[in-house]
Amino acid sequence: MRKSLESLIRNSVSLKFTLPNLGAGITVSQVNQGKFYDYCYEGVSDSSVSKIIYNGIVEFAVNEFKIDYEDIEKEQLKTIQRKIRYNRNAKQSEKLKYGFYGEVLLDLFLRVFFNTEVFVARGYFYSPIENSEAKGFDAFHLIENNNALELWFGEAKFYQSFYSGIKSVLNKLNTSLSDDYLNKNILTIINERENMTSTSPKAKAILDKIDDNPEIVIADELIANDVELVYPIMVAYQKESPHSYEESIRDCINKISDILSQQTSNFSMSIKVSIFVILLPVNNSNKVKEDVIEWIEQKKPLI
Repeated sequence: MRKSLESLIRNSVSLKFTLPNLGAGITVSQVNQGKFYDYCYEGVSDSSVSKIIYNGIVEFAVNEFKIDYEDIEKEQLKTIQRKIRYNRNAKQSEKLKYGFYGEVLLDLFLRVFFNTEVFVARGYFYSPIENSEAKGFDAFHLIENNNALELWFGEAKFYQSFYSGIKSVLNKLNTSLSDDYLNKNILTIINERENMTSTSPKAKAILDKIDDNPEIVIADELIANDVELVYPIMVAYQKESPHSYEESIRDCINKISDILSQQTSNFSMSIKVSIFVILLPVNNSNKVKEDVIEWIEQKKPLI
């Protein structure tokens, strides 16, 4: 990651607090399980969030060793044309619904604040012919420490309404956290092995074994290697006025409880799973996206 981009992120966004926050009377989210807190971030301004998204498109979509940093402006244009869903001729209302806004934020937050390593950049799973959002998890990251491997496969939403954003994630939770869904995503990664960024020896050895044996039970191989899935759910959303930051977060946690109380959780995943949420309220979600759209159209220079 460019040092200038990392500095922009660290200077533009800060961790307000983690959950549970007993002082503010806010519990951990009901979806949380495993070893992580829930994390609540705050941007210096909406414009600063826009700058992060716009300047992070290339690194989100393309593996770093393939980026020509000597001509980053050209890389940006190629990426927007080939690696994310973006149609300059589309209506503004359609452009505001693109998924890359939240996905870029998730990718950068995981790298900068959680020290993850990119497995395969997300842009390699986009097809210009389909011109639709890339399928599968919204981030393919990992962490390998002392031969312990964590697959950080996350989900990201950037909606005007927090409720709409989180509901779309929670409604498909049983599908997302299943052996079948994980298997399909791992096979998709294997198909993109030439584009892998990760240098993890353990991850490479596991993929080699799965690739060499089409009859292997992927879940069994992951269990045998003590692999854990970490599933971060990032939701950027428009804070309701006149709610304070703390009131907004409390309202989000309550909405998660309301949604989960109406459905049955039935995860069919064999490996260990940790789930947590990352919350980023903004003042005007459309304005954040409109700034990104304007800068893309104007080909604004990158930092």
